[in-house]
Amino acid sequence: MRRLYFLLLMFMIFNAVIFPQQDKVVAKIGNQTITLDEFRKRYQLTPQYERSGQYTEEAAIMKFMYSIIAEKLWALEAENLGMDTSSLMQNTFKALEKMHVRDGLFRSEIESKVSYNENDLMTGLQRMRTDLKLLFLFSFDEDEINSLYSKLAGGAKFDSLLATRSEVQFQEEPLIIEFGKLDEDIENMLYSLKQGEFSKPVKETEGWLIYFVKERVDKYITADEQQKLLSKVKTTIKTRRTDAEYQKFYRSFFSGKRVETDGLIFWSLVEKVRNILQTKKDSGLVLKNNEAKLRPDDLLAIEKEFGPDTLAMPFIKFPDQPLTLKEFLAYFFFEGFFSDQVTTEIIAAKLNARIKGMIEQELIAREGMKRGIQNLPEVKEDIQRWRDNYLYQLMIQSLMDSVIVTDKEITEFYQKASEDTISSLRVNLLEILTDSLEVVEKALNHITDEKSFREFASNHTKRLWTRGRGGELGLTPVSSLGELGRIARDMNIGDVYGPVKLDEGYSIIRLIEKRDESLALNSLEEESAGLKESLTAQKYDNMLIDKTVSLARKYGVTVDEQVLINSGIKNLQMVVFRYMGFGGRITAVPLTPRFIEWVDPWREKQKELP
Repeated sequence: MRRLYFLLLMFMIFNAVIFPQQDKVVAKIGNQTITLDEFRKRYQLTPQYERSGQYTEEAAIMKFMYSIIAEKLWALEAENLGMDTSSLMQNTFKALEKMHVRDGLFRSEIESKVSYNENDLMTGLQRMRTDLKLLFLFSFDEDEINSLYSKLAGGAKFDSLLATRSEVQFQEEPLIIEFGKLDEDIENMLYSLKQGEFSKPVKETEGWLIYFVKERVDKYITADEQQKLLSKVKTTIKTRRTDAEYQKFYRSFFSGKRVETDGLIFWSLVEKVRNILQTKKDSGLVLKNNEAKLRPDDLLAIEKEFGPDTLAMPFIKFPDQPLTLKEFLAYFFFEGFFSDQVTTEIIAAKLNARIKGMIEQELIAREGMKRGIQNLPEVKEDIQRWRDNYLYQLMIQSLMDSVIVTDKEITEFYQKASEDTISSLRVNLLEILTDSLEVVEKALNHITDEKSFREFASNHTKRLWTRGRGGELGLTPVSSLGELGRIARDMNIGDVYGPVKLDEGYSIIRLIEKRDESLALNSLEEESAGLKESLTAQKYDNMLIDKTVSLARKYGVTVDEQVLINSGIKNLQMVVFRYMGFGGRITAVPLTPRFIEWVDPWREKQKELP
């Protein structure tokens, strides 16, 4: 718990330091605007990891701006088409929206109550300068520890008593205690002791302890170190006070609350999850630590097995507005689920723990909604930012699904290829594909050249068939690589790009080979599948560009490029997480894919306007 609050507070401090207030509008898209502050936040916290000799900050800024504009254009169109209220959007986005509401409630109900004064800082700083060297007596039995305390109070020497006991073997060197490393109440008690004094018996989880201060060590602190220590003291105090307010809220809010689930549905779900994970393990489809993980396509399989009637049944029986099985599954897959053991007992225990956590988070989210947290300006901004990103993804997927290539088109393309010389761009990529943003961060810090990229991919990429080849995908038509192919088309050999958010996870790629080769065709029957793939990719790319240009003209786009260029903004080249109040973790901002191919055609169209 303390670790979570520390990271949450670090993000808040970080956010306040690097994002000074800026409200200058740098772009307008329909009725929406992008301020310099919004752009700065999005740009600095989205790794612009594009190692090449042609990389410049100015070019990266403009590419990113027009990619965000494309995202917002498609989101506006999605709203116009009513996709923002569709069941698909509700199922996929609702969990994230509730997470932001809980975070807003956390700031309102807990963070706002955290305070400290100058005396707290001075006390912490003094303790930071002093280490305590401790010895201890230990017993499982309260009567025995009280007897030892009576002997010490009667004048017995601590060292003499310790020498007669088994715990002496663990104390060849005294324990060294620093400020912030123990529970605050115990720390207060220990730092109140003088050298040579002992504590009253203290109840710990393992048993009973009596502490003895063997030595107080004052450390010399330089003027430069003083400021660093003061910052650590502030962080420690904030973390402790936040934890205390959280515990107070938790005990008060959940007191007397009880929510049950449908037992029959629960055990049916356990069996379905177990069967899927067992199949994955039997097929070798496991993570590096031998864990089998549920993926989005597994959700569809589970929903199909249950059927629409069961999916609509109440599963978590809140007194007001019970959650259906379908609603729970949307949350369940949003959070992710994996296990290294797939016995019925283990899956049931993990699923039960997940449901308990979900019930708690749902109750907190409902409390936040009741208080109107979702209407606070900062919460609305966060929700809107992620909502636009989700709508963009849904629209792009819808566009991809709408692409149809007929047999007639394949035949005509084949005939043209037979008569003329038609080339096919093929690329060879090294790839690191992972579900973990921590692995992405390690990769960005680790890889410096092709050798280090291959080494990292061999240990971390989730495409098991490429591990033995250092993540190498082999020469592949760009049309077969989807989003990666679209990006690789404009890369030079040696360039690195990423992370790219794919359905399978996060991808970082390095281009090691690129060939523009003439197609050597076999019979139409043999070439049909490959030609259909190429034509589908071409159609999708053209439709995506043309539609984005059309949307830009429909809603209107203006950009103050000069302000952006002169802003002095620099990318942080790092992955930053946002740890949400009451649990949950996301990237600090949505990861928007680069898409700038629409910009030049749009500018040409703009010239045609009177």
